[in-house]
Amino acid sequence: MNSIKEFFKGAPLTAGFCFACIAVFVAEVITSGSVISPLGNRGEGIGWHMVFDPGFVRAYDQWYRVFSATFVHLDIGHLLLNLLMIALVGREVERAYGWVVILALIIACSIGGALFVWWMQPLSAVGGASTFGYGLFAMLLLLSSARGQGLAGPAVLLGVNLMYSVMLTSVSLWGHIGGLVGGAVVALALRVRGVGPRS
Repeated sequence: MNSIKEFFKGAPLTAGFCFACIAVFVAEVITSGSVISPLGNRGEGIGWHMVFDPGFVRAYDQWYRVFSATFVHLDIGHLLLNLLMIALVGREVERAYGWVVILALIIACSIGGALFVWWMQPLSAVGGASTFGYGLFAMLLLLSSARGQGLAGPAVLLGVNLMYSVMLTSVSLWGHIGGLVGGAVVALALRVRGVGPRS
C-alpha cells in the first residue's frame, strides 16, 4: 500500500482515475458474470450502459455516455494496458501541471474522442481510457518542450501507439485521434497562457 502511495505521490487525481477504472471493471464483471467478456451481451451488465454509442445518445439523449465511456474497458488486458500508460504518464503530467489540468484533460479527451467517433464511426460502440491516454501524450510533448528535453522519446511513443491503433481493427482509431486532439487543445491553451511546469 505504501509503495502505491509513493508511486502516485503528487498525482492524486491520476491515482483516483485509475482506481475508478478498476472499480468500474469490477462492477462490469459482477453484473455480466464474466471476467473474459465483462460487457456481456448487449443490454446485459453495467458496461453496455456506459459505453459511447452514438445511436443510443441520439435516440435517448444519454449524453452521460460521453464521459462514462472513458471508465469502461472491454477486457482485463485492455484495462491493464490503459492503466499502465495513464499511471506512468499521468503522474508526471500531474506533478508538473497539477490536478486541475488533469481534470481538464479527462473532460477534453472524453469529448474529443466521442465527437470523432460520432463523426467517423457512428455505428460503433466504444469505451476505454485510451482517449485520456492519448491526450496525455500531447501533454508529454508540451512538458518535454517546456523542460528543454528532446521530443524524440514522446514522439516515438505517440507514433508507436498510433500505428497500433491503425493496425488493429479492434481498437477505435478515431476515438484515439479525438482524445489526442482534446489533449492538444489543453496543451495549446497552456502554451498560449504561458503556463509552465512546476519546477
